[in-house]
Amino acid sequence: MILDSLEINYDIVDVTEPGHQKEKEQMQAVCKRRNSQVIALPPQFFNDDTYCGDYEDFDSANDEDNVRVFLKLEEESAQEKEGT
Repeated sequence: MILDSLEINYDIVDVTEPGHQKEKEQMQAVCKRRNSQVIALPPQFFNDDTYCGDYEDFDSANDEDNVRVFLKLEEESAQEKEGT
């Protein structure tokens, strides 16, 4: 709903479905693991092949009104970099 409200186009990839083995392996190889996770768990966010973060990162970006930067659709402004 958040991506829809921001009019951001996206594709959902269910790594448990047949035919998505490559995406599942990519997720397990590059995505962060939280706490004592042996493997990274979905949902994970990518911009094409660039890893953006996991759901907790997405949720934080949404709270900070910074989803487009999180998804690497926009660069962080100078003010955001300074924390003002």
